[in-house]
Amino acid sequence: MINKGYGDQRKLWWMKNDEKMNIENDMLSDDKFADLCRLEIEALHRFIEAWMNASIEKTETIFERFSNALDNDFIIIDPYGNSKTKNEIIKSFWEAYGIHPKSFRIKIKNFHPRIALNNYFMATYEEWQSGAEESGRLSTIVFKMSTLNNKISWYHLHETTIRL
Repeated sequence: MINKGYGDQRKLWWMKNDEKMNIENDMLSDDKFADLCRLEIEALHRFIEAWMNASIEKTETIFERFSNALDNDFIIIDPYGNSKTKNEIIKSFWEAYGIHPKSFRIKIKNFHPRIALNNYFMATYEEWQSGAEESGRLSTIVFKMSTLNNKISWYHLHETTIRL
């Protein structure tokens, strides 16, 4: 069962996320691993929202929140079946700064843990975007826990369009 009590952690802004993602203990329960991954999903999407609606500055330092979250072997498969590597998605997101209106929002819903195995965790969630138009994606994410610094990273993401 997943611990749904996030307390004050949910109120933290994305810049505090790196502090939350560092873990004191080498051993994590499945529930804590799930909580950590859910917080990361929510936090990175808050960053993406702010980046794409230009409510934050476009600097390399700020953008590191996005690029540092991705594992070096990260791959994304978008709703159209195209796959991109870490370097390709970083370039694409850098260029996507401010492409949406200020009203652009992202909501994460229906987070469902699937499996935690060794240093990997898989879950599904829905990403709902609104602003100029509304769209939804069902995403399957695999996170990888580093054994060197106890930090999670986005390892594999597969997105599928939700028909409205």
